Amino acid sequence: MTKITKWRSRGRLAALMLAIVLVFSACSNNNGGPNNGKQPSTGGTNAQDDGGTKPETPSPQGVVELIAYFPGDTPQDFARVLGEVNKKLEADGVGAKLNISFIPWDDYGQVTQLRATAGEKFDMFLEAQWLHIEPMIADKAIIPLDEYVANSPNLLASIPDLMWEQNKFYDQIYGIPLGTTQGNWRGFTIRKDLREKHGFPEITTVEQLEAFLYLMKEKEPALIPFGIDGRYANDLPAMFDPHNYSGEYHNYEHLGSQVSLDVKNNRVLSNFEIGFLQGAMERIFRYVNDGILDRNLLQEQNSVELFNNGQFAATIYEATGVEGLKYLPLMEKVEGAELEFILLEAEGVKPISRFEQWNFLAVPASSEHPEKVIEVMDWLSIKENHDLLEYGIEGVHWEAVGEDAYQVIKGTSYEFPGYVMTWRPDLVRMPSHMHPDDKKYFEMARNADTFKRAVSSGFNPDLTSLNTEIAQLNSVLTTLNQPLSVGLLDPKEYYSQLVEQVNAAGMDRIVEEIRQQYEAFTQK
Repeated sequence: MTKITKWRSRGRLAALMLAIVLVFSACSNNNGGPNNGKQPSTGGTNAQDDGGTKPETPSPQGVVELIAYFPGDTPQDFARVLGEVNKKLEADGVGAKLNISFIPWDDYGQVTQLRATAGEKFDMFLEAQWLHIEPMIADKAIIPLDEYVANSPNLLASIPDLMWEQNKFYDQIYGIPLGTTQGNWRGFTIRKDLREKHGFPEITTVEQLEAFLYLMKEKEPALIPFGIDGRYANDLPAMFDPHNYSGEYHNYEHLGSQVSLDVKNNRVLSNFEIGFLQGAMERIFRYVNDGILDRNLLQEQNSVELFNNGQFAATIYEATGVEGLKYLPLMEKVEGAELEFILLEAEGVKPISRFEQWNFLAVPASSEHPEKVIEVMDWLSIKENHDLLEYGIEGVHWEAVGEDAYQVIKGTSYEFPGYVMTWRPDLVRMPSHMHPDDKKYFEMARNADTFKRAVSSGFNPDLTSLNTEIAQLNSVLTTLNQPLSVGLLDPKEYYSQLVEQVNAAGMDRIVEEIRQQYEAFTQK
């Protein structure tokens, strides 16, 4: 997960605690905010979509124009790059050209759902669990792609077998899984210069991290010890819980809607029956009251910028190949600043993974050219073609550094959001200026052997029959669980009330439905 998303959303913390709250943010790799203006378009290939009707452009005889919708802002110099992509598609005889529009993040989910369910003629778009992939499957608004993928050797080879298998929905491929890593491996970014300035040893445990943050509170009072965006703040209890790094969490695998599998006892139960949740919330309540966390962190939207300006001593990290790059400006903006990325699993403990991805290239049922969409995806699974769309024109936007790295050419800033179309585990290049720690962890995260496979891998419950209970549960999570998770309410006083209201919302019916479905899943 990456993922885009990040400690989000896509989408996604350690198996149990991540699920304790609702995180409806978009994928981790949100490159830019909403933009309601239209960008210049060359040949209809890079318009910023405002929800109106797109003009059609003529295509060469025998060439199909494929219309795609993706979230975010149009990348700089995109028309030039896409023009080269379309030239090469024609030269290689693919018989297709791309017409890509970007829709502002705030509108993307609603716009794509409306267009797909209304039967508008277009050909591909980004789908995800954090968007609406399962409702779209239920509505038959997107189609299975198995027959097309089976005839796409480059695409098949560029994505590991396990990644294909674990990213099916109802035993079918409803979207091309897009990712560069085999699991979500999360840790922390800290100011190495401040750690060394105060003689603090290298941090290898979450207990040491806590001690470091309290030292920062004492010795660097102008800083906030730990900062995080509000959209990720619900993950704080898991983030700082020692159980998350000792392997104890591995005994509980999240199955959906605040329900987990007790692996040791093969029992399905409510997350709120698991003993260490209250203690994890109490820790966050203490951090807020001790000034380790800002009391108003739910409103924070610019934690990366604040960290890079020297206002935090530590923040989050994920081994995605993208997350660590965000913090490199710190070393230019703050004199003497140094970075350190830390992962805190105890010796012998592997991060757990369901090998699920959180971004998919989907084809709407209204598309008249699904076979061409997958032909293009197969073509993009060849390194030369992948690099052209992902990194831009070689010699203009970037230059190769060895076999698996690249360097951006000064004065250019082309950035394509690879999570919408081009991410492939075996094709990704690493930026040559990547921090050594970040590079090491990213290389490890691309390897399936780094992770422990979840017992419940492949299980995805269908809870459409429990819409009322789910809505009631979500209401409780918003009004009570969220303020408890971010340290605004005292768990000693309010946790029992949370459990009582969760149960009243119909938690027992949700648990029983998932239990029955999981039992059927294991008997297949």
